[in-house]
Amino acid sequence: MKKLLMILGLIASVAIVAQTTSESKETSRTTSSSNSISSESSITHSSKSYMFDARFDKRKNSQLRAILIDRLGSDDLRKQGDIYEWSKESKGRIFFSCRLSDRRLNLNLNREVASDDFYDLIDELGDDLRDIVQSHTPHTWAPFTPEPPSQPQPPSNPNSTDPQLIDQELREAERELARAQRNVERLKKKKGNGN
Repeated sequence: MKKLLMILGLIASVAIVAQTTSESKETSRTTSSSNSISSESSITHSSKSYMFDARFDKRKNSQLRAILIDRLGSDDLRKQGDIYEWSKESKGRIFFSCRLSDRRLNLNLNREVASDDFYDLIDELGDDLRDIVQSHTPHTWAPFTPEPPSQPQPPSNPNSTDPQLIDQELREAERELARAQRNVERLKKKKGNGN
């Protein structure tokens, strides 16, 4: 009986470890000291899905709406009052949805159906949305214009001790690393399919 319980416990622990290693979650919270307004966002990645969830001060709504319209376009947009919703489907199955209300934003992506390029767009969009939600200062959002691939640039001021600048440069470096890792995985898949 003890052996059976040990085996069941071992199986349960392996299942828990497997689940936690296949999914990563980043949660950020910011509280503005001027009027104690709290903002929070979380990004959850796994091999099957990508989820972004945020609650924020109502004043950030127009900034978030501007970047969403710029990146997602208006073809798949439905507007009902102050609620903006985007969805995309393939073969009758919705694989992407986004809902923006006054103080809440949710994005959900099924990575098993979405293309790698669309996932990259949503992954980068999520990072930018998180920056807006967490920011203490308002952003003025300029339309996205893709740049040709370039060599990674060194930090603008390598001796800077400004925590915000360091955080921004760290996020940019992490994005570049994540893109490079996704590109390696894509190339491995292509190579594997070619054999």
